[in-house]
Amino acid sequence: MLTGVLLLGAAPKVEGITLPPGFSDTAVAEVASPTALAFTPEGRLLIAVKPGRLWVYQNGVLSPTPALDLTGRICTDRERGLLGVAVHPGFAVTSYVYLYPNVA
Repeated sequence: MLTGVLLLGAAPKVEGITLPPGFSDTAVAEVASPTALAFTPEGRLLIAVKPGRLWVYQNGVLSPTPALDLTGRICTDRERGLLGVAVHPGFAVTSYVYLYPNVA
């Protein structure tokens, strides 16, 4: 069975969405202004949020503090902010995570 990940942010809840057979969605964390998600090979969920924080969700728990906090060093006007996160294909060896802070 495939499972989706649902993050609750500032967007209004949309009613009446029907998922395809075999899919389900479950709220796993509530963060303000989520912009991107990425999974590490061992199953941690990285959550980028517009103000410039990177959160980690692991073993059913959202970390109490962000793994990275770029607030104050990133512009969040209009469509700017921390907009992307990606895990390096060789993450198990490199531990590299790439971020896309749209500041221009």
